[in-house]
Amino acid sequence: MRILTITMGVLYAFASVWCFMNGGKTFLAFAFVIGMLMLMHGSAGVLVCSKIKRRSWNREYFLTESILAILLAVLVLSNRLIADLMVPVFFGMWLLFTGITRAVSVIRAGKDSEKMWAWKGGLSILAMAAGMYAFFNESLYGVGIAVIVGICIMVQGMNLIYTGIEIPKKSDRVKDISRRTRAMQKIGENL
Repeated sequence: MRILTITMGVLYAFASVWCFMNGGKTFLAFAFVIGMLMLMHGSAGVLVCSKIKRRSWNREYFLTESILAILLAVLVLSNRLIADLMVPVFFGMWLLFTGITRAVSVIRAGKDSEKMWAWKGGLSILAMAAGMYAFFNESLYGVGIAVIVGICIMVQGMNLIYTGIEIPKKSDRVKDISRRTRAMQKIGENL
């Protein structure tokens, strides 16, 4: 499941490079590719969350992001973003949602409970900053739609790669079960 999530993050990175290379195109020129990628990301995320039952790695937040990716992919694939002015707002809101859910998970978990809380916190700030940049791009900078989508897809890919690293390994699960078994045996001996 880790490999699937990291692979989706790498695909997002490739798609962002593709968006950067096609910077002068309109969104409708590459909407199908981005929509299918978002649909695969959401489906893979739901699959990962259904297979891994361990709650310590913030499964609920990842499941929420995956369901949102599926819903947004349906909007992209059904050509509901026909005006180019809607596209930065659409992807900006997606990144803001991702950044806020990651920030909430960092705050909820606390500094001591996770080894990589600084990375997750940094990615949440980056996602929120990129989302806000997508909102203010038209009035401040005037960067093309494809570049804005590329930035949003790149940040989302980075979030997926981090999530793939964060997913517990099977060996961690086996260690956790053996630790619980030893604890239960000690309790049995004390009785």
